[in-house]
Amino acid sequence: MPDSFQRTYALDRSDETAHPIIDMQHRAIYAAANQLARHGVGQIHHHRLLDDFREFKLLSIANFDYEELAMQAIGYPEAAAHIAAHRRIREQMDAVLDQARTFEEMMVFITKLMDNWLPRHVARYDLELGRALSGS
Repeated sequence: MPDSFQRTYALDRSDETAHPIIDMQHRAIYAAANQLARHGVGQIHHHRLLDDFREFKLLSIANFDYEELAMQAIGYPEAAAHIAAHRRIREQMDAVLDQARTFEEMMVFITKLMDNWLPRHVARYDLELGRALSGS
């Protein structure tokens, strides 16, 4: 296992939804992921790592809640699938908080989330939602 997960996550312009609130929330989620990635193995107390993960989770949930309310407000036809994707990641974040005992376990989850789930989720769901919300 590496001494740290020193990596930087950044939104690409192609990931922007054209909806200012959703894009702002996505930037905050990426910033929280970067804060987690700055923790080095053995360099942080476990409670601080958990606090930072809880912040990451709360930012994610705030984004999900906002998107879900926006979908409801416009009668978005793809809402059920989008909300189901949110529910699955909420369950995974809960499991990490319940089960992860080490920095490595938490960062493996964050790495998978940031490298795989979030980019796919944005590409599959959020870009289209942003277009629907902006009327384009």
